Amino acid sequence: MSIYIIIFIFGAVVGSFLNVVIYRLPRGESVVFPSSHCPNCNAKLKPWHNIPIVSWLMLRGKCAFCGEKISYQYPLVELLSGSIAFIIFLKMGLTWIALGITVVFLVLLTLSIIDFYYKMVPDSLNLLALTLAVATAGSFEMFQYNITNALLFAGGFALLRFYVSYYLFNKIKKQSPNIKQASWIRNYNTIPTYVEAMGEGDIMIAATMGALLGVLYLTLRSGYTWKACMDRSVKNHPESSGLKHA
Repeated sequence: MSIYIIIFIFGAVVGSFLNVVIYRLPRGESVVFPSSHCPNCNAKLKPWHNIPIVSWLMLRGKCAFCGEKISYQYPLVELLSGSIAFIIFLKMGLTWIALGITVVFLVLLTLSIIDFYYKMVPDSLNLLALTLAVATAGSFEMFQYNITNALLFAGGFALLRFYVSYYLFNKIKKQSPNIKQASWIRNYNTIPTYVEAMGEGDIMIAATMGALLGVLYLTLRSGYTWKACMDRSVKNHPESSGLKHA
């Protein structure tokens, strides 16, 4: 069996654990104890119920005990985790740097799904991703390069956040004159959606991506950040939907 197939399987196993983290961490529960169980009937899962991807297919997406549907998220995260590990090691070879970068991307995957469901970014995972992103350097010069890119992109993203907050406030205030003064630090109560467009956690994620990919590459993608922020800020608010075309 190819070593890269083994890496894919190991990545999928890690993805199975990430599903536990995604479910339990936002709820303040331990990710270790108790052992895996159905959240609906609390029945303890058997070892063959925890085989990544395969178990979900064999159970046809339902709990073996109560028949409750199991979210597509579980096999999808396992498949993505295995694929991330496979691709990174295939491109970079069997190195410690490849391992570190794989872990960073798996943590970012976890953060993305938690943010999607709960609109929050746990600091513990964010700090882990940033630390590993900076530490994945093969030399002292590369270490300095990673730190520089992390700081530059975090600073640039913070300025972008300030500008977006100011821009949205002035646009929306024209439609809602009684709205409170915007704060660039906590701007989610200044727009009718009551959804934070960009938070402090996003700045740390920007630092992580800067350390991994470099400022020059990410600068080319900054336009997508602006568009995503604008779309998220005016989502579910018909009165301000015109901002997309302002």
